Amino acid sequence: MTIVGGYGAVSGGVETQLKAFGRGLVTRLYGQNRYDTAAKLSPYMPAFSETVFLATGASFPDALGGSAAAGRLKGSLPGPGGRESQFLSAIPEPH
Repeated sequence: MTIVGGYGAVSGGVETQLKAFGRGLVTRLYGQNRYDTAAKLSPYMPAFSETVFLATGASFPDALGGSAAAGRLKGSLPGPGGRESQFLSAIPEPH
């Protein structure tokens, strides 16, 4: 099981509860901020297509609407929030 987000987003108490289920290893994936976390999560996402949507990350509704469109088109919505170059440069090259 993987927790996505630092301790400010998902508390240590939640992590402890998940570990108590005893269903294997509980790991945590997070970055310095939400944009860095999104970039670190990207290698684990399946390559659906070449379609990528970007959201600002500044408010909830932009990602909500964009995620529906991305899902319909089998794309992704990483949400770098105006930091596209930071996000894109953090994504590892495909192997």
